[in-house]
Amino acid sequence: MTLLVIPFAPGIFGQDLNLGLLYFFAIGGLSVVGLLMAGWSSYNKYSLLGGLRSAAQVVCYEIPLTLSVVGLILLAGTMSLEPDRQQQQAGWFTDWYVFQPAARRPDLLHRRHGRGEPHAVRPDRG
Repeated sequence: MTLLVIPFAPGIFGQDLNLGLLYFFAIGGLSVVGLLMAGWSSYNKYSLLGGLRSAAQVVCYEIPLTLSVVGLILLAGTMSLEPDRQQQQAGWFTDWYVFQPAARRPDLLHRRHGRGEPHAVRPDRG
């Protein structure tokens, strides 16, 4: 469902939403609901705690991921993905928003926090 808003080529996309980037992250974040339901459905308190722990890890990973896009939103001035595609198509690849200084800091934030997520220390293993 996240592929609905991604423009693949000029005029080739599922739907050009004004809040396409918000939709992309909202649908991508639905995995938390699946983790909570999986832990709860086994009718075991330890499985429920494991599901809660996994959901908390995913949320802690997705907050920096979402914040890393704020610089790109400010540079583009819109949350629609079609103007971003048009801007990237117009010039050389160094004109992309990712290579501009306002977008580098949040990208580094995401890389730092993204590396730490798979190596999270379990509370019972200290």
